[in-house]
Amino acid sequence: MDGHKRPDVIEYQKNKFLPLMALFERHMVHWKPEGTDLVCIEPDLGPEEKRVITVFQDECCFYANDNKQTVWCAPCCRSPRCFHSHSKRSKDGDQRLMKKGQGQLIHISDFVEEENGCLIVCNQEGIVVKDTRCITYPGTGGDQWWDHVQLLAQVNWAIKIFKEVHPKCVALFLFNHSSAHASLGPDALHAFEMNKGNGGKQRKQKDTVVSINNPTVECHGKPQKMTTKAGKPKGLQQMLEEWGFDIYRMHLKCSPVCPFENNDCCMAQLLSKQDDF
Repeated sequence: MDGHKRPDVIEYQKNKFLPLMALFERHMVHWKPEGTDLVCIEPDLGPEEKRVITVFQDECCFYANDNKQTVWCAPCCRSPRCFHSHSKRSKDGDQRLMKKGQGQLIHISDFVEEENGCLIVCNQEGIVVKDTRCITYPGTGGDQWWDHVQLLAQVNWAIKIFKEVHPKCVALFLFNHSSAHASLGPDALHAFEMNKGNGGKQRKQKDTVVSINNPTVECHGKPQKMTTKAGKPKGLQQMLEEWGFDIYRMHLKCSPVCPFENNDCCMAQLLSKQDDF
């Protein structure tokens, strides 16, 4: 029903996702059981390599009246045959009734990593001075519902905290497949939103750095401007030509969608395969 057994999904897991995770795991610490404890095994890194730390994002909702519906307590009357559903008593001894309804909704979003549990910054006394946790109270008369705008702001804050806590490491952020987690920022790199030529109604996208999977080796690591000298957003044709791709007779975009097993069927697909897009 959710598509996890589709042939294309299984192929992606085996040939793309798992090999990529294995590459990341080579740069992570591993934990080996020794008696009742776990021993940390540091990764064997090269001179230019950095340790990778996985950061998991998770969120959940609670209600103000979340609690047990029944509790053990003293009898509410003198009769030994009392079968009432007991809850806590008030000071005057009367039975206190449970509140009807679930109450105020409480939404919590946070990031978790293996070093400190939650992604936090502590001072010298071990007191938490910064954290990434975001608590909202959505609903009627409350905060707005959690959306991608708030999530992206939280991610930016989480990146700053990670750099402060682990300055010599690389963060690998993992999200589940929520629709909000597929959202993009207003200046995100998106090849399928670009025109063929420069300018026009296409939006301006942020500058980037040429990725290492680019076929032109001399371009690796070089800054790439996404706008022209006149300040207009660049189109697909100029971007690909600057990166050394051969786009002779290549059409702009496939219709209605690109074939699944095709990496260079069109300009947009070719650029979207670069790691920074």
